[in-house]
Amino acid sequence: SYKIGIATSDDGITWERIKENPIDFGRVHSFHPWVIKDKAGYRLWYSIKESPKTGFRIGSAYSKDGIKWEIKKEALKSNLGWDIKEVFRPVVLHDNDKYKMWYAGFYGRKTRIGLALSNDGNKWTRYGKNPVFDAAEGSGWDGDSVFRGRVIKDEDTYKIWYSGFNGNKTRIGIASSQNRINWQKS
Repeated sequence: SYKIGIATSDDGITWERIKENPIDFGRVHSFHPWVIKDKAGYRLWYSIKESPKTGFRIGSAYSKDGIKWEIKKEALKSNLGWDIKEVFRPVVLHDNDKYKMWYAGFYGRKTRIGLALSNDGNKWTRYGKNPVFDAAEGSGWDGDSVFRGRVIKDEDTYKIWYSGFNGNKTRIGIASSQNRINWQKS
């Protein structure tokens, strides 16, 4: 089973694991962590799986110190549609007092990236025209799946670095957007 661990470093090169490793959220699998530090402490979103036969969902937790975590609640679960089987690999950006989550959704054939929005980081609403980032048509290098995008806001442009899979190899791509919804792959 997968668990999330914590390590610290003074120089970004040499890391020391915290003794309370791993964080135990009481799940079979807890992984793909995404952490944001804000004024109140640390917020964590992660992929969770309750049992080997269930699909992934996205959970959330909070910590004042980044070591001891309190499970908040389920942030996002699969939906009837393009992400009917599972949702996982959250990427969260706190932008203009709103939280934006890009996440992977799977319906049994392809993995794509969707968008959910939140005012407080706890209650999420899916964007109505998901997925916002799709696998390439045909047999392109990212023709089977796209997932785990790292999103940043660079002035007025959003940039995403994402993984693409063509059934054989996984590679990294980059795309940009002015509105976080319509993406232009480079």
